[in-house]
Amino acid sequence: MRVAADFRAAGLPPREVALLDFVETVTLAPFLIERRHWDGLRGHGWSDREIARAAVGSAHFNYLNRVADGVGIRLDYPVSLGLALAPRGAPAAEPPRAAARATAAGGTSAAAGRDDDADRGDAPELLAALDVLPAAAPLVQEWRAHHLAGTPALPDALRARLAAYGAALAFCPASLAWARRRAARLGVPAAALDTLAAGEPDAPSDRERALFAQTRRLLLEPGAVREEHVDALRAHGLDDRDVLQLTELAGYLSFEHRTVLALAAARA
Repeated sequence: MRVAADFRAAGLPPREVALLDFVETVTLAPFLIERRHWDGLRGHGWSDREIARAAVGSAHFNYLNRVADGVGIRLDYPVSLGLALAPRGAPAAEPPRAAARATAAGGTSAAAGRDDDADRGDAPELLAALDVLPAAAPLVQEWRAHHLAGTPALPDALRARLAAYGAALAFCPASLAWARRRAARLGVPAAALDTLAAGEPDAPSDRERALFAQTRRLLLEPGAVREEHVDALRAHGLDDRDVLQLTELAGYLSFEHRTVLALAAARA
């Protein structure tokens, strides 16, 4: 089934066309959303809560689409990927790959060196944007903490660097601000942060270059992800669960950028 993109020609009521136009902007260019978009929707009778729910809902589907594209779930076109995730409790990866992953991650374990600021909510910009949907704030905060929690293949500092890079690509200064603060606390040098803030990957190794390239792909062109991109990650010691975690992180960042940019415009 082909999904029609010409909703403006579908004969919908003007107020619905206006809301869909807003949702389209949230998806394609959230950095362009301004106060006037909210005022226009208010003029059509939409409440701030309804507009916010539409924005967050759109942002959430952007997350889901990136996870689907990143792991090869195709609804109406051929599947190009197929990650075979081992069930929980399955045997660990073979020792050589496990050792390579630990080395590449700097020996960091999921528990070692954890910076638990994600659990304390170090992103006031995000929480302020969610003021219009107070019930959603603790859920998003918990979701955010989950995606920023370090793992052997994707330790805390690397996730913070990827977050800063992603925020720069999305032109989302609020997310860039918290990512810089978090990365600095985790020991990332200021020069590296400046590089990331300019939308350039700070990737000193082939492994990290592959990680940054996949993050960029997921954020900006998720439909372009192919098996060879995942194979490149596997070649650097990531297993399928690691690939899924990277995909989920990029999807979450996409959600956050759209949420912050769309909701903050209401107060601009």
